Amino acid sequence: MAISTDILPPPAGLDIDEIATDAGLLAAIEREAAVFRDAEKKGRRLTHDEIRLISFLAGEVHRRIRTLSSAEKTELEQILAKAHERDTERAVRELVSDVDKFDEDTRRLDITIIFSRVNELEIRLQKLRQSLDRESEKYATFMDKLGEAMEELKNIKKRGYKGYEELD
Repeated sequence: MAISTDILPPPAGLDIDEIATDAGLLAAIEREAAVFRDAEKKGRRLTHDEIRLISFLAGEVHRRIRTLSSAEKTELEQILAKAHERDTERAVRELVSDVDKFDEDTRRLDITIIFSRVNELEIRLQKLRQSLDRESEKYATFMDKLGEAMEELKNIKKRGYKGYEELD
């Protein structure tokens, strides 16, 4: 497989033969990801050469995606769609769990209801619902769960208001 240098010439020290294979490219990406994470942990900025290397690897990935056959592109799109669906399911599950835990904490521990926390959860719920509205039929079960969580938040708010009325 020939490596295209149209996008950005390879940075010094890059082994072109290594990234000629998919496994080699993956290894180089993983290696540079580790460098990036390490720099991020240490609060260090990437060097110019490190940025060039990451840019070159990204360009190579883009080039390979563009040269996929139509069958491979279809398979990639299916994989990406499935990954998006799993991420959405995880986000819904996580948010509903946060609402349930907050409700449980306010009931069990007799904690004062913090309205800023309720508002934060409401905003997260609304944003997620809006993002799912485009494909509401596909995500109907998720929308139902989010609706139930929104109702739960309304009930928490009512309990909070009731608590303030009792204090008056």
